[in-house]
Amino acid sequence: MKDLPIGMMDQPPEVVARFRKMVAAGESPRLAEMLAVRKGPCLDTDTVHMAGLSMAHVAKTAGKSYAEKDMKQARAAGIQVNENSFFNGSIADERQGADPGAWCLVGEGKDKLKKTVRDRGGACESLKVDFGESQERVDKEQARLEKLRWKKREYKKLQKQVAANMKPKE
Repeated sequence: MKDLPIGMMDQPPEVVARFRKMVAAGESPRLAEMLAVRKGPCLDTDTVHMAGLSMAHVAKTAGKSYAEKDMKQARAAGIQVNENSFFNGSIADERQGADPGAWCLVGEGKDKLKKTVRDRGGACESLKVDFGESQERVDKEQARLEKLRWKKREYKKLQKQVAANMKPKE
């Protein structure tokens, strides 16, 4: 096996030798890579995804005033936020920090953010939300609302006809 997997390119020679020996013995290249490096694949869990995204971290990196402003808006809107909460401004609506959909609170994970992105018709590569999927969902909701709006017009028209028919004749 001449070509090394990408994960093996920057490994020390003894790790590469261990990898080549396992593959030569009949092990699959993917498993041989994990065994040679002695590390499993990175899991895409809520904990891994949200690591380092708390408002305490934002206060250190982006600035304390930025984090405080968002938290102040959220608290004014009745959202129970703390230092471990995470605010995603890229999916927030015009309310910014007061938008509950843009906050991930303790115990919530990336699934909540995925749902918000999908419901608003957006896309997010890190959350694996495709724009087409989100837009299809928004289009269906808009079609449903338009149907309800049309029924409401029909209802009002019918209501006027009934009211006209119920008037006492002179």
